[in-house]
Amino acid sequence: MTNADIARVMREIAVFLDMEGVPFKPRAYEKAAYAIEAVDEPLTAVFERGGIKAVGELPGVGKSIAEKIVTLIETGKLPYHEELRKKTPVDIQGLTAIEGLGPKNIKVLYQELGVRNVDDLERAASAGKIRTLPHFGEKSEQKILKGIGFLKQRSGRFPLGAVLPLMTIIETRLKELTGVKQVAIAGSIRRRKETVGDGDVLVVAAKPDRVMDFFVGMPEVIHVHGKGPTKSSVKLNTGMDVDLRVVPGESWGAALNYFTGSKDHNVALRRIAIEKKLKLNEYGIFRNEKWVAG
Repeated sequence: MTNADIARVMREIAVFLDMEGVPFKPRAYEKAAYAIEAVDEPLTAVFERGGIKAVGELPGVGKSIAEKIVTLIETGKLPYHEELRKKTPVDIQGLTAIEGLGPKNIKVLYQELGVRNVDDLERAASAGKIRTLPHFGEKSEQKILKGIGFLKQRSGRFPLGAVLPLMTIIETRLKELTGVKQVAIAGSIRRRKETVGDGDVLVVAAKPDRVMDFFVGMPEVIHVHGKGPTKSSVKLNTGMDVDLRVVPGESWGAALNYFTGSKDHNVALRRIAIEKKLKLNEYGIFRNEKWVAG
């Protein structure tokens, strides 16, 4: 599991405990989640290097939470987290993304209206059912509908901080493959946009087939959109699509420029090239079809 995965579980535990009115513990799990996100190396590497003791020495992580982190690292699951989720089977990530919805409100919505996810929430709010609940009212209902609208506007995009750790891990894995000469993350992740729609990775490799086989077979891959000799596209278990392209070494600079973007930037650069009687694309710079640089 990535650090982001582990932090998400810690944060969900905090919300579930808050729902039950448990004192102090929610803050401990929240603190641990922030600490985990701040670690600049994978917790799997921390554990491999120093065991549970090294995990427990991280700021904000005590013995009990360290044990749970190790369970997640070793099994990918945490029984304690699953037990809490069975008591209140709601989509914590989705519902807490709505402005103004805290743990106590989510619990009331589940108990009174059976709200488990954002779709349930929208149906209840649109039907005017939320305003009838204690401590909600019409203004709260309208605020919830507005929050759902904002969520839909940014759906399909992912915060940079949520995707960068896993993309860095994928980059490192690819670099370690035999025959791989160069690897780089491209696209909006490379441009460090606040939110990104998908991931792009470029590779120069002696044996592209081996790289493609490895890429589509990664444990995070839940669906393969397509696999070819120079490009493969997959969906990760985070919901994000990632494209891998193997490019010729002589085109590395041009490809990195082209696939980093943005689209408007590329259009502007091509316009400059045309003014100089050149052609610019992902393979290089050309003058009268003759390759000049790349």
